[in-house]
Order: sequence, then structure tokens, then C-alpha cells
Amino acid sequence: STLITAGPFLISIMLVVFIQLISHRTLTDRGLAYLQSLITYCYAFSLVTVGPSYLVLTRYVADEYYRGHVTSFTAAFFSAYTVNLLVWCVPIFWFFSGLGAGWDIRIGAMLLYALALGIWLAMIFLSAAQDYWGVSKAFLWGMAASLIFSWLLGEARGLSGYFLGFVLGQAAVLASLVNTMLREFGYWEPRDHNWIRYFKLHPRLAGIGLFYNFGIWIDKFLFWTSQEGE
Repeated sequence: STLITAGPFLISIMLVVFIQLISHRTLTDRGLAYLQSLITYCYAFSLVTVGPSYLVLTRYVADEYYRGHVTSFTAAFFSAYTVNLLVWCVPIFWFFSGLGAGWDIRIGAMLLYALALGIWLAMIFLSAAQDYWGVSKAFLWGMAASLIFSWLLGEARGLSGYFLGFVLGQAAVLASLVNTMLREFGYWEPRDHNWIRYFKLHPRLAGIGLFYNFGIWIDKFLFWTSQEGE
């Protein structure tokens, strides 16, 4: 359980450090800071926006697991992923559109946000499967892919290449997690929106999930928007 909880965070942090090391000779200090800020924004927004549905969906998965109805898990994942993207895609796209960067970086930031959102949701279902090695392997493969793509694209395109290489690696992580989920639970039902009614059954869980993640990031948001922020 420690591996599946802390492992992905540690691997992601190591990945950012490695990309900074391989890009140090081609990017300025400001470019390195911009790259790290982009990745931080994407992960921060993905955690805050997934918060309201995270614990609600976790409770739904726990109840379904207790009932032995695990064949609905994959359909519930795709439902939750689609609903979250539809709810949050417009404000997040509006934010990234105002970054003042090229459209390749703006689109890459939107893709990274969407991928991170899917990764957090997939972790709920794979925790029920207790496939700890499968999850860790997905992040290790993703780290390797990010390093390779970042190095190749960064040498050719600079800042945007390093960032897009990181994004491609996270796409590999999500693809591997979804593949593990399909292998574990199958895809027996075309859709499952029953988890949405859990917002009415457990509204406090939605609030806890939101404010827990918001509490982690609020000091960063306040700093970024202050006169000291850059």
C-alpha cells in the first residue's frame, strides 16, 4: 500500500529532476524554472479539480467491491474521467490559454492536465485490484519514456520539446494503467454512471476531497498571485 500511494509521487519527482538535469545545458535558468512551473501547475490543478469526485468515487468502488460487482469498475472509470473532463476542461483551457506561450506548450499543458486527472482516477480502481507491481511498473515505464522523448525532442525543439516529451511519458503511464485495469476487470458494461448518485449520498466526502487538496496547494496559489509571485 505504501508503494502504490507514495511510489508514483516519488517517481514523478525523480522524473522532473532527471529532465532538469538533461536539459540544463540547453535551457537557461529561466527556461528550467518555466518548465518546472508548467508541470507543477498541471499537477496542482489536476489534484484540486479531481478532489470533489475522488473520495466519492472511492466510496462507490469500496461498496461495489463489497458487493462483488467489480465488472462495473472499468465503465465507472471511463464515466468519471469523461464527467471530470467535461466539467473542468473549459476553465483549465482558459487558464492555460493565457500563459503567453506558444500553442504547442498550451496544448501540451492541457494534455498533461487531462492525463494527470486520468492517472489519479485510475489509481482508485487499481488500489482495489491490489496490483501494486502493475502500478509501479506503469510509472517506471512512463519515466523511461519521458526521459527518452524529452531528450530527443528537447535537443530539437528546446523548452517545448522537453515539456512535450514529459507529456508523452505520462500518456504512456495512463495507457499502461488503463491496460492493467482492462486486464484485471474487463469491460463488461458500456457505461456506469451510478457513482454520480453518491454525491447525494455522501456530500461531505466531496467537500473533504476538495478542501483537502485545496489546502495542500492554497499557499502556492496565494504566493503565485501575490506581488512576490513571478
